[in-house]
Amino acid sequence: MMNLKVFLRVLAVIIVIAAVFLLSIIDFREPFDDLKEINYQIEENPNDYESYKKRGDYYWYLGQYGLVIQDYNKAIELNPNYAEAYDSRGKAYKHLGQYDQAIQDFNKAIELNPNCDSAYSNRGNIYYELGQKERAIQDYNKAIELNPNNYEAHKNLGDYYYELGQYDRAIQYYNKIIELNPNDSEAYNNRGKSYQELGDIKSANEDFERAKYFGSED
Repeated sequence: MMNLKVFLRVLAVIIVIAAVFLLSIIDFREPFDDLKEINYQIEENPNDYESYKKRGDYYWYLGQYGLVIQDYNKAIELNPNYAEAYDSRGKAYKHLGQYDQAIQDFNKAIELNPNCDSAYSNRGNIYYELGQKERAIQDYNKAIELNPNNYEAHKNLGDYYYELGQYDRAIQYYNKIIELNPNDSEAYNNRGKSYQELGDIKSANEDFERAKYFGSED
C-alpha cells in the first residue's frame, strides 16, 4: 500500500501536469493582442476617438484605472459630445471613490444622450452609496423605463425593496433578473430569501436549490 509521502509526491506531480495542461489550452494572449491592434489603430489615426475609448475599456479590464481615465479624457477631447465616454469615465471615477467627478460625468452623459440608461443606473449607484436613496430609486426607475432589460437597475431595486421588507416587490425585480439570466445564482438566492420572509418555504427551498446548483451557497 502506498505510504503518505509517496502519495503526496504523486499528487503534486498530477497537480503540476494538470496546471501545465490548463495553461496550454487557455489563450492569455487574446486581450493583449487586441490591445496591440488598438495601439496600432491609434498610431495610424491619432484622432480616432473610438479607439481611445476601446483602449480605455481594455485598461479597465487590466485594472489600470489611471490609464483608463487618461484614454477616456483623450476620447472626450477629440469628441466632446461622446456620451458613452463620459459614462465610462464616470464609472472609473466611481471606482476610485471620486464621486463628485463621477456624478458630473454621468450628468454630462445624460445631457448629451437622454436615452443613456446606463448613465442613470450608474448615477443611481452613487446616490445609493451616499444615502440619497430616493434619488437613486428615481434613477433606477428611469433606467428601466429607457431599457426594460437593464440588469443592474432591476437588481438594485430588488435589493432595495428587500431591505424595506417589501418582499413581494423585491420578488418582481428578482423575477426579471432571472428572466434576463436564468443562471444567476445570486438572484435565485435573493428571491429565495424573499419567499422565506413571506413564509413560502416551498418556493424558498426551490430557489435555494437552484442557487446552489448555479453556484451560490449563501
